[in-house]
Amino acid sequence: MPPSLTLRSSIIGSHAVTTKASSSSVPSRHIPPLETVCRPPPLDYKRSPYCCVPLPAQRAVAIEVAIHPMLRADSVSTIEFDMASPPQPMIDLSGQPATSPPLPSLTIVSPCLPWAIVVHGTSCFGPAPFVSVSDVLSTLYNALRALVTPEEFLSATAAPATRNRSSPQMIDIESRGPRCYWAGMQRLHFLRGKQTFGGLSRSASGAETWVLSSQ
Repeated sequence: MPPSLTLRSSIIGSHAVTTKASSSSVPSRHIPPLETVCRPPPLDYKRSPYCCVPLPAQRAVAIEVAIHPMLRADSVSTIEFDMASPPQPMIDLSGQPATSPPLPSLTIVSPCLPWAIVVHGTSCFGPAPFVSVSDVLSTLYNALRALVTPEEFLSATAAPATRNRSSPQMIDIESRGPRCYWAGMQRLHFLRGKQTFGGLSRSASGAETWVLSSQ
């Protein structure tokens, strides 16, 4: 009986030594504090929370992109379109690509608007969706009829503001666009009555960004 006990004791001791050796051979890893791992990146307070960030380039190689003649600003055949009203369906035209070659999305900017308008393609007659003439018109209409909040208005105009004493809802401001804010204001009001589509022209930002003209 005693020898067996001695053997069992030695086996247990050997196992304990082996386990200790294997655990000591595992390299220790530095675990950063939880607050460091979960901390979000710092905010960029120089940008408005309502601003639009331009989309990255959709093509690795720069190519020449042409806008549809019915959408071009310097064309005699530019579509007659009141951007305050829904666009009327056009037979054999609405589904045509807005650009050549077709693009999956494009960005529209205006010197009168503090926001960029991104048009995403919904037409698909090939391997991937592309922006059509109808996409451009419908996106312009929907984007310009969006309501403007007081915070968005002050951030967009970026000028010192004073509260109007006669009406607490009015904010007088010296800037581009409307001079004061009112309930129900739409982005269309930043065009100051020039709500007729005047076409799109090239911008210096690349072939995927176009400048809106209004009359």
